[in-house]
Amino acid sequence: GSLNAGKVETLDSKGVPIIANIYSPKITSGTLFIGVFDLDIFNTLKSTKFGVAYDKKPLAVIGQYKYKAGAEYHYCPDPKEYHLTEVKDIKDECSIGVYLYEYDAEKAESDTRYTTYLTGENIKTSDKVIANAELKDGTDKAEYTEFRLDLDYIKEYDKEKSYRLAIVTSSSKDGDKFSGAPGSVLFIDNVEIINE
Repeated sequence: GSLNAGKVETLDSKGVPIIANIYSPKITSGTLFIGVFDLDIFNTLKSTKFGVAYDKKPLAVIGQYKYKAGAEYHYCPDPKEYHLTEVKDIKDECSIGVYLYEYDAEKAESDTRYTTYLTGENIKTSDKVIANAELKDGTDKAEYTEFRLDLDYIKEYDKEKSYRLAIVTSSSKDGDKFSGAPGSVLFIDNVEIINE
């Protein structure tokens, strides 16, 4: 399958109080992914529910991207205090990741709270992931540049099991740690999945 061009941008979301002691993040990285968005203001990383049911064995994801990092990088020393950042002399980078993970298909049928999905909180660390690949070069690209992400199988693929495939792109690669540069912009186009 293929996706049309998408644009994602990192924003300065100000870190303002929403209610009582609940703040918005100072840095909100733009994210484009396949899956479900279900807002959780108490843990924003859990809002992104990654992946769609996938019954083939993916080998690679190809596509094109261009990227421009924002001018001022904000580093968040403590992700629990995501409304507080300090400016650092770092250049922002984008990220594109592909993850194939096992899930309980029977439980998912009645899963109205999306608990069977991996999220922004755990997609990079979960032992449910059986294969993954991440973009090695997230630096500025003025023109569309081709990428190919070959999946690395950590565990054996079993066609009897149920899997979800997640493609996750971000305009700030450390956006899940609430760090990045406002104004960082990633364009992504012509994404295709190559299956066995």
